[in-house]
Amino acid sequence: MKNGRRKERRTARRFHVTWKVTVTGIDFREGGRLLNLSSTGAFFHLRKEPDLGAALEIEIIVPFKKKNRMKYTATVVRVEDTATGAGVAMKFDDLRPVFAEG
Repeated sequence: MKNGRRKERRTARRFHVTWKVTVTGIDFREGGRLLNLSSTGAFFHLRKEPDLGAALEIEIIVPFKKKNRMKYTATVVRVEDTATGAGVAMKFDDLRPVFAEG
């Protein structure tokens, strides 16, 4: 660490959005709010914490597209405690989402 800052390891451009998400897995289903999205992963807020390393499906509702649902399978790579739940970072298993109308 130099000058108190961590080196940025992300290589993909992040887009800051506030779209709705649903995260689903074995014995886990939770709705939340997407905070940022890149081609390799996503960061969002949930009330309930998933397990670190869990394999989950994330469904992102894109408000301005006809096929407005993007689905990815992903792995939980970071969980941060927040005052109202958890900040969750996931890495996508495949960089191409499945699109569907909703």
